[in-house]
Amino acid sequence: MNRIDCHGFFGEVLAGRLADCLSVAMDCGGEIVYEYCGTNGVKPEYAEFSRNTRFNIGSVTKIITAALVVKLIERGRLSAYEKVRSHIPDFPFGDVEVQHLLMHTSGCACSAPWAEAKESGERAYLEKIYAGIRRVEPPGTAMSYWTAGYSILMDLIHLKTGMSLECYESQ
Repeated sequence: MNRIDCHGFFGEVLAGRLADCLSVAMDCGGEIVYEYCGTNGVKPEYAEFSRNTRFNIGSVTKIITAALVVKLIERGRLSAYEKVRSHIPDFPFGDVEVQHLLMHTSGCACSAPWAEAKESGERAYLEKIYAGIRRVEPPGTAMSYWTAGYSILMDLIHLKTGMSLECYESQ
């Protein structure tokens, strides 16, 4: 994707209200080689949004998970446009693509009891997620922060590599 494609893509994300604001920078050898910053203008609290706006860091695992999915894509082992169910038969919807999970635009929600599920082990946790997924809107139509989507991406990484997130990350 070249600079023009990136600008167009990020502009479409904002125009489609899939995000309220975006700040993206790409570093190569200590030099910023690409930069994008913008807002969709909907929320007044982002009126002063700029490349210097600071946000609290949260859910760092999501950043690592996304980077590892991109690594699989770059290596030709996965496509952002592949249907999730083609890799995870327990996933209930056949129209949700990997890119939808990455961008929190899957249109899914889940009512799994998080604390209880996490304490029962990883596979049991994922089974409760898959059993509790429900459709709330068509995929790709709106952004809705959904932590379980990244748990599903972690499962996808495990299924594609045979390794845990931590093991694959260290390669």
